[in-house]
Amino acid sequence: DLEGTQTIALDVGALGGDSTAVTLGGGSTTERTLSVSTDAGDTGTYTATVSGADDAATAHVTGLAPGAFTVDILSTGEPVEGENLTVTASIENTGEVETTQTVTLDVGALGTDSTSVTLGGSSSTTETLAVGTSAGDAGEYTAAVSSADDSASANVTVLAPAAFTVDIVSTGQPIEGENLTVTASIENTGDVEATQTITLDVGALGSGSTNVTLGGGSSTNVSLAVGTGAGDAGAYTAAVSSE
Repeated sequence: DLEGTQTIALDVGALGGDSTAVTLGGGSTTERTLSVSTDAGDTGTYTATVSGADDAATAHVTGLAPGAFTVDILSTGEPVEGENLTVTASIENTGEVETTQTVTLDVGALGTDSTSVTLGGSSSTTETLAVGTSAGDAGEYTAAVSSADDSASANVTVLAPAAFTVDIVSTGQPIEGENLTVTASIENTGDVEATQTITLDVGALGSGSTNVTLGGGSSTNVSLAVGTGAGDAGAYTAAVSSE
């Protein structure tokens, strides 16, 4: 029935303890908050004991691992100049509490992209990020995807578009009434396969054309012809062109 003062102590084992003095009149109650600090690596289950001079109570408490996002690149695109370069990554929260982080794609001179990702503890998701490309961007780059805790990188390639160059290899010298043939070397100096129309134009003698399909970096020879007739003797200019 009398007022008294006691020290109330919290003991959480390896995490340490805390205490406070409490004064209460007879039959009265109060609440106090006691705490201990935690550090990296203190995850796990502990026993917390709160005691006074006359009584004690215990409870199990858990230290949770903070959110930590790991990054793994799953796939990368191989765009032609002018298309978007895409990178798909798996993001996993290896911690135990829900966390939001910004995940960023950085492809150097091609630019960056980012998105906000929220994940519960021990959960994962897949994100696709993209940067644009333009004429002249063909080449090799390093794409890096990063969170606040981790990063992953991969080599990526931007392809040069198909481009057909033409070089005349030989020309015929027909007699009137025979076909005039022109043989040309066609090379695709780009990185991707394409089909183009190759055209021979010999002015008043007429023209001819054919479709040529070439993979990147490959070449072939084609022969094109126009007819001649009586009275066509003379000098002409033969032009072979791609698209």
